[in-house]
Amino acid sequence: MADLNIEKKILPWIYYWIKEASDIKQQKMHWLNENNIDGGVSSYVELVCSLFDDLKFDDFVENTASTLGLSDKLINLLRDFRDELRNYIAEDDNDDEAIIKDPNWQIVIKKAQKVIVAWSKYKQVSKNDQNLQ
Repeated sequence: MADLNIEKKILPWIYYWIKEASDIKQQKMHWLNENNIDGGVSSYVELVCSLFDDLKFDDFVENTASTLGLSDKLINLLRDFRDELRNYIAEDDNDDEAIIKDPNWQIVIKKAQKVIVAWSKYKQVSKNDQNLQ
């Protein structure tokens, strides 16, 4: 059975950061303060550090995700996104504008978008699964 504590505490944050990675509009809003209607402030460095350091994203993908009942498809997409993000090399980690414009960053965005689509399907299914509520 899944550790509901992990699901309640970690899953929303992992989803949040992948969602930010998937959304160039949100990146511009939070990283560059363009049309920032919600007051959120973030950066490329914060996204990467939050996922890999704070949320132990590697361990989540390799171990925790399957114990929570995430589908193999979603886990594979998480793995693809994780690998692309880990392998992404910014010319300057602190130049968020250059990162957003980087064609290689667009690949990371597309991988993140695939995760978000699959995750939405997982969430719909898990609403009916008593073990995950």
